[in-house]
Amino acid sequence: MDHAHVLLTDSLGRPATPEPHILPVERMVDLGAVLAGAEVGRTGRDDITAFCSVGLAGTEVAVAAVLLEESH
Repeated sequence: MDHAHVLLTDSLGRPATPEPHILPVERMVDLGAVLAGAEVGRTGRDDITAFCSVGLAGTEVAVAAVLLEESH
């Protein structure tokens, strides 16, 4: 996770692990905010992105894939 440029999560208010957190919560960015353009996600093809799912394991990623495909 130290090498990731972007740490995305589906729930900033509810970290996936109890304290002390395994992942640096202060670096996490909300997936919805990135998709809406309110936060910056990847800025280059070589950027490493990690996703911490707290919700329905993979549902958000599937929805995001469809939304990104429709926007291109």
